[in-house]
Amino acid sequence: MSQKHRKNDPGPSQADARDEDFVLTPSQMASQVQRNLERRSQGQVDQKVSELVQFLLVKDQKKIPIKRADILKKVIGDYRDVYPEIVNRAGWTLQKVFGLELKEMDTKPHMYILVSTLPRLPGDSFKQDNRTAKLGLLTIILSFIFMKGNSVKEVAVWEMLRRLRVACGESHEVFGDVKKLVTEEFVRQKYLEYLPIPHTDPTEFKLQWGGRATKETSKRHILQFVAKIQNKDPQFWTSQFNEAEKEAARIEGVPGRPPAFLHPSTVMAQERGVNSLRFNQDQSCFCCAMESGVRIYNVEPLMEKGHLDHEQVGSVGHVEMLHRSNLLALVGGGSNPKFSDISVLIWDDAREGTDKLVLEFTFTKPVLAVRMRHDKIVIVLRSRIYVYSFPENPCKLFEFDTRDNPRGLCDLCPSVEKQLLVFPGHKCGSLQLVDLSSTKPGTSSAPFTINAHQSDVACVALNPPGTVVASASRKGTLIRLFDTQSRDKLVELRRGTDPATLYCINFSPDSSFLCASSDKGTVHVFALRDTRLNRRSALARVGKVGPVLGPYVDSQWSLASFTVPAEAACLCAFGRGAPAAHSVIAICIDGTFHKFVFTPDGSCNREAFDVYLDLCDDDDF
Repeated sequence: MSQKHRKNDPGPSQADARDEDFVLTPSQMASQVQRNLERRSQGQVDQKVSELVQFLLVKDQKKIPIKRADILKKVIGDYRDVYPEIVNRAGWTLQKVFGLELKEMDTKPHMYILVSTLPRLPGDSFKQDNRTAKLGLLTIILSFIFMKGNSVKEVAVWEMLRRLRVACGESHEVFGDVKKLVTEEFVRQKYLEYLPIPHTDPTEFKLQWGGRATKETSKRHILQFVAKIQNKDPQFWTSQFNEAEKEAARIEGVPGRPPAFLHPSTVMAQERGVNSLRFNQDQSCFCCAMESGVRIYNVEPLMEKGHLDHEQVGSVGHVEMLHRSNLLALVGGGSNPKFSDISVLIWDDAREGTDKLVLEFTFTKPVLAVRMRHDKIVIVLRSRIYVYSFPENPCKLFEFDTRDNPRGLCDLCPSVEKQLLVFPGHKCGSLQLVDLSSTKPGTSSAPFTINAHQSDVACVALNPPGTVVASASRKGTLIRLFDTQSRDKLVELRRGTDPATLYCINFSPDSSFLCASSDKGTVHVFALRDTRLNRRSALARVGKVGPVLGPYVDSQWSLASFTVPAEAACLCAFGRGAPAAHSVIAICIDGTFHKFVFTPDGSCNREAFDVYLDLCDDDDF
């Protein structure tokens, strides 16, 4: 019996030999391992990944190659059938969190080593304590902060680390108390700054680079580190690349690469796959028409609410939401559309089954824009606008001829009390206003006209109750506001003196403020209720200055402003609710999200930055 027992239970040398010979063929790795994974819970596999990461880190401290036989015996155990997946996930975690690459030295004895991929960060405290793991964690946090716009909320850092299996609220075997390490030790060593965010209750905190980090590494090195992990060229992140090169030129005293903008907005849109952006009627959500389909985002807090992939809808040129409902209006576009650009399709996401298209409006020419309210849908062509009842029993109510309107300019008041529609008039620089509630369906009665500008209208917007309309011309230097009832000019706001293309004009929910974005990369904020807050020309104090300078002097300049990447077209809107009354959101076609807070005295500070396109990409920070 004893001999039989020994025969079935090999000694240590035999076990090692068995582990050395353990191998899975490529076909097994592709199919068998996947089937084996399906038989195990995600929690079980994650636990093994965590154990392997800790085992490799401990072994690496001695700088002795790690045998696969030891990994199999001391960590993997009964999980040999999913060994390749565990090793792959552990390698991913090691590189993402610790900046260490798991490399196989010899294929026959299967020996592994960990090789650092971190940028140079010669901090004395790390040299003395040989804290490779902590150095890796610090580098990941510095990278995250830089890629998110040089300042991130504390909660965003904890969420990023959680995704990398480093939980803030638990004692980590390598890092110990993670929150204490980040917010106390790294701060004390001046690698990080831990600062309260103004106007938050309870107080929230943000993290920024500390003075020591800027001395011991550089944004160029950090960006190269991120690019290596993501397997992308550093120039993929245009804004960060330009910032890093500017810093390098300033510090090194050499020109380096020119920090000029590398890509026009059209190229950047193609790179990120964004064809157009739209806020919903109350600016609480925005939708993104992409080469890969459609994405819907909540604004505060920023998160993806849903998406339609390419197989469902193809590439999409325009998308419009109906408030926060399940209805979307889609127009085909981009490089690989499933639907025509002469049709508007209504997608009901609440409909059961795979076919969720419930309505279709088809025309003879491309659709340039769609606007919706709870009872009507407006469809804009280049020289004509159609109005239909919606969504029940849709039928055509009105059609209006317009001046050539290549940008599909139009706005529709969402208010229940006022059904106002505005679009460019026949006369150059004019606006047409139509009250859809007082116009008889089937007729084409003449709309009211406002002579707003001398050159063609380039941007137009109604305030939420529909009592004020704002517009700008192609020159882009002035924004004029008119009373929709009397058609009188209320105020003239000056964006600047240089011509610019305005992308967006939006009112705050209570119409106290107005924001505007342009191709200059600047978002301006104007006060409307208390116009004394706006800046004035110094010449205004002189008194009468004559007919030439008079209009310039009388104009009101923005109360506050902030900048976004000028190469990326952007839309802007105000935050929602009382606490957010003085915040402005900017979403850019390059995939970036910006939130700034302004005060009545004109100060403006960035509160949040994110890359909304990366929110659901597990491979990104």
